Amino acid sequence: MVIHDDFTNDNVTASGEPPRATGVIDFALAHVEVPTADIGYALWRSGRPHEYADHLDLSRVRRYMRGYATVATVSAADASIIPVYLTGRGLQMIAKRVRAGRPDIAMLAQVQWLSANAPVIGDVLTAALP
Repeated sequence: MVIHDDFTNDNVTASGEPPRATGVIDFALAHVEVPTADIGYALWRSGRPHEYADHLDLSRVRRYMRGYATVATVSAADASIIPVYLTGRGLQMIAKRVRAGRPDIAMLAQVQWLSANAPVIGDVLTAALP
């Protein structure tokens, strides 16, 4: 399946009052991968309460998964591995910045938090499924 690879809140267009999602932009990173990878990659950014937070907001994670599950089927087994994709995205972002000569210690704290809380995150994701 082709995934967006950066399906964060920043790449969703909205209109109306209250705002409702109307589309998705920026498919530059799209590639073939499993859908659960796209969820994990999106939660790397959209699951945090703000851009520089070193942790996820589990209520945001729950709402994201609940919304995703309204348009695509996700099994409990698939949901339980999403924390692996989240951690992988963090490691990927660290490597990208190191290669660019801009190491980011804050991202290491985010990855460490994800690793320490992976079971809880998996439980939240699984519990959000219908």
